[in-house]
Amino acid sequence: MESRLKIAFAMASFLVILTAVAATSTADENQLKVCGVSLSQLMTCLPAAKGPNPAPPSPDCCKTLSSADLKCFCKFLNSPNPPPFGVDPKLAKQLPQKCKLAAPAC
Repeated sequence: MESRLKIAFAMASFLVILTAVAATSTADENQLKVCGVSLSQLMTCLPAAKGPNPAPPSPDCCKTLSSADLKCFCKFLNSPNPPPFGVDPKLAKQLPQKCKLAAPAC
């Protein structure tokens, strides 16, 4: 019974994230946008936000974060729903500091 509950929670979390991503997309672009940047741009940060041995953020990742709405990312990362793509919220919250960007308190 517990495993069914976990599966249901995972599916619900995925649907919430998918809905949020779809809601933030813009009609005039083919790219989905999340917190002001395209999903493809955010993918440049993925190696730095996955454990157990994350890479340092790339220059492209830092450039992406510099134009992103970091308060919006805090809301995503503090959500009870797990982030997509195996992102570790603790590692993701460290990225602005590693990129030497002023980051909001998450």
